[in-house]
Amino acid sequence: MVNADATLTGSGTTYTVTLTPRGEGKVSVFVMPNGFSGVAGKRNTVASNTVSAIFDITTPEITPPDYLVVGRNAGKTTRRFNVTGPL
Repeated sequence: MVNADATLTGSGTTYTVTLTPRGEGKVSVFVMPNGFSGVAGKRNTVASNTVSAIFDITTPEITPPDYLVVGRNAGKTTRRFNVTGPL
């Protein structure tokens, strides 16, 4: 597990893992070999696929550069603006 705390719920053959990010960035989880066993005691022998997502709470900042008009077409005005930060 990377950058998260996990809660595991479920039973039988269906389980759900809920990840709570510790901070911004990549969050991922996988099951290591021998991480789970079934009722008969058999263990998984290979690692699972890794599931990842990006946790981003940074709000982008949009600033118009003095409302620069870059075009007019059919009564509409096009304005250019700058975006700072991840979208």
